[in-house]
Amino acid sequence: MEAASKLTSLDLYRMANELCTVLEQNEGITDDDIDAAIDEFLIGSEDKLDRHRYAIDRFKRSAEMYRAEAKRLQERARMHIDIVDRVKRHARLCLEARVELMGEKEGRSMENAHGLVYLQRYTRLEVDDAPALLDHLGTDSELVKVSHALRRDALTRAMKAGKEPAGVGKLARLVEHNTVIFK
Repeated sequence: MEAASKLTSLDLYRMANELCTVLEQNEGITDDDIDAAIDEFLIGSEDKLDRHRYAIDRFKRSAEMYRAEAKRLQERARMHIDIVDRVKRHARLCLEARVELMGEKEGRSMENAHGLVYLQRYTRLEVDDAPALLDHLGTDSELVKVSHALRRDALTRAMKAGKEPAGVGKLARLVEHNTVIFK
């Protein structure tokens, strides 16, 4: 067999399957060759798992670095958007002053070599107390959107406790999964 440190995950998987087959055929009785193959598997898997740990740690550190960089860039972008909003508020005040001074028709727009700037009017709904308004309108109103979402955590707890609602077992089930933890 190959040197233990050169084994791939696929090699180790195949070795484990072969060892299981041989052990089943021998009804669990080992000999020197089987013991050597088991030792090789154990050494190879230990080395492979250590390399997996190293790779996982390295990529976790990289991911954290990229998340921190993304957060920094998001904050910088937010700062720039805030500046844009502040400059637009100043421009709006300037145009409103022009309207006050020159009248609606002449004051609400200005065109020069750089382009057109104008004051646009629009209507927007402002709600003082959304929960009170929802209560007032009721859920049957065409003005209210009602959404339903499955509370997976609550359903999981109920199913684990054996308190699932009737008929749920036909539509959902708890399934065992494996995960790997490196500490």
